[in-house]
Amino acid sequence: MRGSDRLRENIALLYNNPNVTKNSILTTNGGIVANQIVLQSLLSRDDHIIVMYPTYEQLYQTPRMLGAEVTLWKLDPSRGWGLDLAFLRSSIKKNTKMIVLNSPNNPTGAYLSLAMQHDIVRVAEEHDLIIFCDEVFYPLFRLEDADCPRSFLDLGYGKTVVIGSLSKAYSLAGTRTGWIASANKEILERNAAMRHYTTISVSQLDEAIAAEALADRCRLPLLLRSSTLTGTNIRALEKFVDEHAECSWTKPLSGTTVMLKFARDGKPVNDREFCLRLLKKHGVLLCPASICFGDGDSGDFRGYVRVGAAIDTAEMEGALQEMRKFMSEDFNAIPLAY
Repeated sequence: MRGSDRLRENIALLYNNPNVTKNSILTTNGGIVANQIVLQSLLSRDDHIIVMYPTYEQLYQTPRMLGAEVTLWKLDPSRGWGLDLAFLRSSIKKNTKMIVLNSPNNPTGAYLSLAMQHDIVRVAEEHDLIIFCDEVFYPLFRLEDADCPRSFLDLGYGKTVVIGSLSKAYSLAGTRTGWIASANKEILERNAAMRHYTTISVSQLDEAIAAEALADRCRLPLLLRSSTLTGTNIRALEKFVDEHAECSWTKPLSGTTVMLKFARDGKPVNDREFCLRLLKKHGVLLCPASICFGDGDSGDFRGYVRVGAAIDTAEMEGALQEMRKFMSEDFNAIPLAY
Protein backbone atom coordinates (compact mmCIF):
# COMPACT_ATOMS: atom_id res chain seq x y z
CA MET A 1 0.00 0.00 0.00
CA ARG A 2 2.98 2.36 0.44
CA GLY A 3 4.31 1.76 -3.07
CA SER A 4 6.10 -1.04 -4.85
CA ASP A 5 9.29 -2.33 -3.27
CA ARG A 6 11.38 -1.81 -6.39
CA LEU A 7 10.25 1.79 -6.86
CA ARG A 8 10.77 2.71 -3.22
CA GLU A 9 14.20 1.05 -3.26
CA ASN A 10 15.21 3.08 -6.31
CA ILE A 11 13.89 6.29 -4.76
CA ALA A 12 15.81 5.64 -1.54
CA LEU A 13 19.01 5.31 -3.58
CA LEU A 14 18.58 8.92 -4.74
CA TYR A 15 19.55 10.09 -1.26
CA ASN A 16 22.97 9.93 0.37
CA ASN A 17 21.67 9.14 3.84
CA PRO A 18 22.21 5.71 5.43
CA ASN A 19 18.98 6.11 7.40
CA VAL A 20 16.90 6.40 4.23
CA THR A 21 15.63 3.03 3.02
CA LYS A 22 12.58 1.89 1.09
CA ASN A 23 10.71 2.14 4.40
CA SER A 24 11.41 5.89 4.40
CA ILE A 25 9.43 6.36 1.17
CA LEU A 26 5.74 6.77 0.35
CA THR A 27 4.69 6.93 -3.29
CA THR A 28 1.94 9.32 -4.40
CA ASN A 29 -0.02 10.35 -7.47
CA GLY A 30 2.38 13.10 -8.49
CA GLY A 31 4.17 15.74 -6.48
CA ILE A 32 1.01 17.76 -5.88
CA VAL A 33 -0.50 14.95 -3.79
CA ALA A 34 2.78 14.51 -1.93
CA ASN A 35 2.71 18.19 -0.96
CA GLN A 36 -0.90 17.98 0.11
CA ILE A 37 -0.31 14.94 2.31
CA VAL A 38 2.69 16.48 4.07
CA LEU A 39 0.94 19.78 4.77
CA GLN A 40 -2.38 18.29 5.84
CA SER A 41 -0.81 15.69 8.10
CA LEU A 42 1.62 18.01 9.89
CA LEU A 43 -0.13 21.39 10.20
CA SER A 44 -3.10 22.63 12.20
CA ARG A 45 -4.93 25.87 12.94
CA ASP A 46 -2.62 27.06 15.71
CA ASP A 47 0.61 26.63 13.74
CA HIS A 48 2.83 29.23 12.12
CA ILE A 49 5.05 28.44 9.15
CA ILE A 50 7.64 30.30 7.09
CA VAL A 51 7.50 29.70 3.33
CA MET A 52 10.09 30.51 0.68
CA TYR A 53 8.41 32.78 -1.91
CA PRO A 54 7.71 32.85 -4.82
CA THR A 55 6.91 29.19 -5.11
CA TYR A 56 4.19 26.79 -6.13
CA GLU A 57 1.05 28.38 -4.69
CA GLN A 58 -0.07 25.16 -2.99
CA LEU A 59 2.83 25.44 -0.53
CA TYR A 60 1.40 28.53 1.18
CA GLN A 61 -2.29 28.49 0.27
CA THR A 62 -2.97 24.97 1.57
CA PRO A 63 -1.58 25.90 5.03
CA ARG A 64 -3.82 28.98 5.02
CA MET A 65 -6.82 26.81 4.17
CA LEU A 66 -5.89 24.66 7.18
CA GLY A 67 -5.92 27.77 9.37
CA ALA A 68 -2.16 28.08 9.81
CA GLU A 69 -0.46 31.48 9.86
CA VAL A 70 1.96 31.97 6.96
CA THR A 71 4.98 34.26 6.74
CA LEU A 72 6.44 34.61 3.26
CA TRP A 73 10.24 34.52 3.11
CA LYS A 74 10.81 36.47 -0.08
CA LEU A 75 13.48 35.84 -2.65
CA ASP A 76 15.01 39.21 -3.54
CA PRO A 77 15.44 39.88 -7.28
CA SER A 78 17.89 42.70 -6.53
CA ARG A 79 20.16 40.08 -4.92
CA GLY A 80 19.89 37.52 -7.69
CA TRP A 81 16.82 35.97 -6.08
CA GLY A 82 18.72 35.51 -2.83
CA LEU A 83 17.26 35.02 0.66
CA ASP A 84 17.95 36.98 3.84
CA LEU A 85 18.78 34.58 6.67
CA ALA A 86 18.24 37.35 9.23
CA PHE A 87 14.62 37.59 8.10
CA LEU A 88 14.15 33.88 8.75
CA ARG A 89 15.52 34.22 12.26
CA SER A 90 13.42 37.30 13.05
CA SER A 91 10.22 35.66 11.74
CA ILE A 92 10.24 32.72 14.15
CA LYS A 93 7.49 32.76 16.78
CA LYS A 94 6.57 30.55 19.71
CA ASN A 95 4.14 28.63 17.51
CA THR A 96 6.38 28.31 14.45
CA LYS A 97 6.36 24.68 13.37
CA MET A 98 7.81 24.42 9.89
CA ILE A 99 10.08 26.01 7.30
CA VAL A 100 8.76 25.31 3.79
CA LEU A 101 11.27 25.45 0.94
CA ASN A 102 11.39 24.84 -2.80
CA SER A 103 14.85 24.31 -4.23
CA PRO A 104 15.60 24.36 -7.11
CA ASN A 105 12.98 27.05 -7.12
CA ASN A 106 9.92 27.35 -9.32
CA PRO A 107 9.57 29.91 -10.93
CA THR A 108 12.90 31.74 -10.53
CA GLY A 109 15.39 28.97 -11.24
CA ALA A 110 17.24 30.05 -8.10
CA TYR A 111 18.60 27.54 -5.61
CA LEU A 112 19.69 27.35 -1.99
CA SER A 113 23.46 27.11 -1.78
CA LEU A 114 24.97 24.39 0.37
CA ALA A 115 26.05 27.06 2.86
CA MET A 116 22.50 28.43 3.05
CA GLN A 117 21.14 24.91 3.45
CA HIS A 118 23.37 24.37 6.48
CA ASP A 119 22.34 27.77 7.90
CA ILE A 120 18.66 26.83 7.58
CA VAL A 121 19.30 23.48 9.26
CA ARG A 122 21.00 25.25 12.18
CA VAL A 123 18.03 27.57 12.60
CA ALA A 124 15.63 24.62 12.48
CA GLU A 125 17.69 22.72 15.06
CA GLU A 126 17.79 25.71 17.40
CA HIS A 127 13.99 26.02 17.35
CA ASP A 128 13.00 22.36 16.83
CA LEU A 129 11.30 23.10 13.50
CA ILE A 130 10.34 20.76 10.68
CA ILE A 131 12.11 21.38 7.37
CA PHE A 132 9.88 20.55 4.42
CA CYS A 133 11.38 20.96 0.95
CA ASP A 134 9.70 20.49 -2.40
CA GLU A 135 12.57 19.08 -4.48
CA VAL A 136 10.78 18.24 -7.72
CA PHE A 137 13.48 20.00 -9.78
CA TYR A 138 16.34 18.32 -7.90
CA PRO A 139 19.09 17.50 -8.96
CA LEU A 140 19.20 19.85 -11.97
CA PHE A 141 22.05 22.29 -11.29
CA ARG A 142 24.32 24.04 -13.79
CA LEU A 143 27.21 24.32 -11.34
CA GLU A 144 30.57 22.76 -10.63
CA ASP A 145 30.06 19.54 -8.69
CA ALA A 146 31.83 20.88 -5.59
CA ASP A 147 29.34 23.74 -5.37
CA CYS A 148 26.19 21.68 -5.89
CA PRO A 149 23.61 21.72 -3.10
CA ARG A 150 22.34 18.46 -1.70
CA SER A 151 18.91 17.16 -0.90
CA PHE A 152 17.87 18.41 2.52
CA LEU A 153 17.38 14.77 3.40
CA ASP A 154 21.15 14.25 3.06
CA LEU A 155 22.07 16.90 5.65
CA GLY A 156 21.33 14.73 8.67
CA TYR A 157 18.68 16.83 10.40
CA GLY A 158 16.11 14.51 11.95
CA LYS A 159 12.97 16.59 11.39
CA THR A 160 13.25 16.74 7.60
CA VAL A 161 10.75 15.67 4.97
CA VAL A 162 11.12 16.16 1.22
CA ILE A 163 9.01 15.39 -1.80
CA GLY A 164 10.04 14.46 -5.32
CA SER A 165 8.42 13.67 -8.63
CA LEU A 166 9.15 12.38 -12.11
CA SER A 167 7.35 15.38 -13.65
CA LYS A 168 10.03 18.07 -13.61
CA ALA A 169 13.67 16.97 -13.48
CA TYR A 170 12.89 13.76 -15.37
CA SER A 171 10.25 15.17 -17.78
CA LEU A 172 7.94 12.19 -17.20
CA ALA A 173 4.81 14.01 -16.04
CA GLY A 174 2.55 11.45 -17.72
CA THR A 175 3.46 8.77 -15.21
CA ARG A 176 1.82 10.79 -12.38
CA THR A 177 4.30 9.42 -9.84
CA GLY A 178 5.68 11.37 -6.90
CA TRP A 179 6.94 10.53 -3.45
CA ILE A 180 7.46 11.60 0.13
CA ALA A 181 10.79 10.81 1.80
CA SER A 182 11.73 11.15 5.46
CA ALA A 183 14.02 9.32 7.86
CA ASN A 184 11.79 10.52 10.69
CA LYS A 185 9.40 7.68 11.57
CA GLU A 186 6.84 9.90 13.33
CA ILE A 187 6.62 12.28 10.37
CA LEU A 188 6.37 9.44 7.88
CA GLU A 189 3.67 7.61 9.84
CA ARG A 190 1.56 10.76 10.02
CA ASN A 191 2.02 11.18 6.28
CA ALA A 192 1.08 7.52 5.74
CA ALA A 193 -2.12 7.91 7.76
CA MET A 194 -3.17 10.94 5.69
CA ARG A 195 -2.25 9.15 2.47
CA HIS A 196 -5.12 6.70 3.07
CA TYR A 197 -7.53 9.59 2.41
CA THR A 198 -5.89 10.78 -0.81
CA THR A 199 -4.18 7.91 -2.59
CA ILE A 200 -4.75 4.34 -1.33
CA SER A 201 -2.44 3.20 -4.13
CA VAL A 202 -0.63 4.51 -7.17
CA SER A 203 -1.22 2.86 -10.55
CA GLN A 204 0.92 -0.27 -10.77
CA LEU A 205 1.67 0.58 -14.40
CA ASP A 206 2.89 4.05 -13.43
CA GLU A 207 4.98 2.62 -10.61
CA ALA A 208 6.57 0.04 -12.93
CA ILE A 209 7.52 2.77 -15.41
CA ALA A 210 8.78 4.99 -12.58
CA ALA A 211 10.90 2.21 -11.11
CA GLU A 212 12.54 1.63 -14.48
CA ALA A 213 13.03 5.37 -15.02
CA LEU A 214 14.86 5.68 -11.70
CA ALA A 215 17.11 2.69 -12.34
CA ASP A 216 20.65 3.80 -13.23
CA ARG A 217 20.44 2.83 -16.89
CA CYS A 218 17.50 5.24 -17.41
CA ARG A 219 17.85 7.83 -14.64
CA LEU A 220 21.17 9.31 -15.74
CA PRO A 221 20.22 9.65 -19.45
CA LEU A 222 16.90 11.26 -18.47
CA LEU A 223 18.64 13.82 -16.27
CA LEU A 224 21.24 14.47 -18.97
CA ARG A 225 18.48 15.07 -21.51
CA SER A 226 16.72 17.57 -19.23
CA SER A 227 19.99 19.29 -18.38
CA THR A 228 21.13 19.52 -22.00
CA LEU A 229 17.80 20.84 -23.27
CA THR A 230 17.56 23.40 -20.50
CA GLY A 231 21.16 24.57 -20.86
CA THR A 232 20.82 25.00 -24.63
CA ASN A 233 17.53 26.84 -24.32
CA ILE A 234 18.81 29.14 -21.59
CA ARG A 235 21.67 30.16 -23.87
CA ALA A 236 19.08 31.00 -26.52
CA LEU A 237 17.11 33.01 -23.96
CA GLU A 238 20.29 34.81 -22.93
CA LYS A 239 20.77 35.95 -26.52
CA PHE A 240 17.18 37.24 -26.56
CA VAL A 241 17.71 39.15 -23.31
CA ASP A 242 20.93 40.69 -24.63
CA GLU A 243 19.08 41.88 -27.74
CA HIS A 244 16.29 43.67 -25.86
CA ALA A 245 16.95 46.44 -23.36
CA GLU A 246 13.34 46.12 -22.21
CA CYS A 247 14.02 42.61 -20.91
CA SER A 248 16.11 41.67 -17.87
CA TRP A 249 16.73 38.57 -15.79
CA THR A 250 18.87 36.77 -13.28
CA LYS A 251 20.32 33.90 -15.27
CA PRO A 252 19.06 30.70 -13.61
CA LEU A 253 21.56 28.06 -12.51
CA SER A 254 19.13 25.33 -11.50
CA GLY A 255 15.82 23.75 -12.45
CA THR A 256 14.07 24.23 -15.78
CA THR A 257 12.19 27.51 -15.26
CA VAL A 258 13.21 31.08 -16.02
CA MET A 259 11.84 34.46 -14.92
CA LEU A 260 12.08 37.34 -17.40
CA LYS A 261 11.15 40.92 -16.52
CA PHE A 262 9.76 43.29 -19.14
CA ALA A 263 9.75 47.03 -18.52
CA ARG A 264 9.30 50.25 -20.46
CA ASP A 265 10.75 53.57 -19.34
CA GLY A 266 11.91 51.85 -16.18
CA LYS A 267 8.41 50.66 -15.23
CA PRO A 268 7.12 47.07 -15.40
CA VAL A 269 4.57 46.28 -18.07
CA ASN A 270 1.29 44.55 -17.38
CA ASP A 271 2.45 40.94 -17.54
CA ARG A 272 -1.09 39.61 -17.95
CA GLU A 273 -1.67 41.71 -21.07
CA PHE A 274 1.81 40.88 -22.31
CA CYS A 275 1.12 37.15 -22.13
CA LEU A 276 -2.41 37.35 -23.54
CA ARG A 277 -1.38 39.37 -26.58
CA LEU A 278 1.70 37.24 -27.18
CA LEU A 279 -0.47 34.12 -27.12
CA LYS A 280 -3.28 35.48 -29.29
CA LYS A 281 -1.10 37.02 -31.98
CA HIS A 282 1.98 34.81 -31.97
CA GLY A 283 0.89 31.53 -30.36
CA VAL A 284 3.52 31.63 -27.61
CA LEU A 285 2.35 30.70 -24.10
CA LEU A 286 4.14 32.17 -21.07
CA CYS A 287 2.97 32.46 -17.46
CA PRO A 288 2.24 35.98 -16.15
CA ALA A 289 4.08 35.85 -12.85
CA SER A 290 2.02 38.42 -10.95
CA ILE A 291 -1.03 36.17 -11.42
CA CYS A 292 0.53 32.71 -11.35
CA PHE A 293 3.03 33.31 -8.55
CA GLY A 294 2.04 36.52 -6.76
CA ASP A 295 0.22 36.27 -3.45
CA GLY A 296 -3.32 37.41 -4.24
CA ASP A 297 -3.47 41.14 -4.96
CA SER A 298 0.00 41.82 -3.57
CA GLY A 299 1.28 43.17 -6.87
CA ASP A 300 4.40 41.06 -6.50
CA PHE A 301 6.24 40.15 -9.72
CA ARG A 302 4.56 42.72 -11.94
CA GLY A 303 6.24 42.69 -15.31
CA TYR A 304 7.65 39.20 -14.84
CA VAL A 305 6.84 36.17 -16.98
CA ARG A 306 7.89 32.57 -16.42
CA VAL A 307 9.37 30.53 -19.24
CA GLY A 308 9.65 26.75 -19.23
CA ALA A 309 13.07 25.87 -20.67
CA ALA A 310 12.94 22.05 -20.82
CA ILE A 311 11.34 21.93 -24.26
CA ASP A 312 12.53 20.90 -27.70
CA THR A 313 15.21 23.34 -28.83
CA ALA A 314 13.54 23.92 -32.20
CA GLU A 315 10.33 24.90 -30.40
CA MET A 316 12.26 27.33 -28.19
CA GLU A 317 13.98 28.92 -31.18
CA GLY A 318 10.65 29.25 -32.96
CA ALA A 319 9.02 30.80 -29.90
CA LEU A 320 11.87 33.29 -29.51
CA GLN A 321 11.54 34.32 -33.15
CA GLU A 322 7.86 35.04 -32.54
CA MET A 323 8.77 36.97 -29.39
CA ARG A 324 11.23 39.08 -31.38
CA LYS A 325 8.42 40.00 -33.78
CA PHE A 326 6.20 40.78 -30.82
CA MET A 327 8.81 43.06 -29.26
CA SER A 328 9.22 45.06 -32.47
CA GLU A 329 5.55 45.19 -33.47
CA ASP A 330 3.44 45.05 -30.30
CA PHE A 331 5.47 45.68 -27.15
CA ASN A 332 5.01 49.45 -27.04
CA ALA A 333 1.23 48.98 -26.97
CA ILE A 334 1.34 46.89 -23.79
CA PRO A 335 0.07 48.98 -20.85
CA LEU A 336 2.27 49.52 -17.83
CA ALA A 337 1.49 47.66 -14.64
CA TYR A 338 0.77 50.84 -12.67
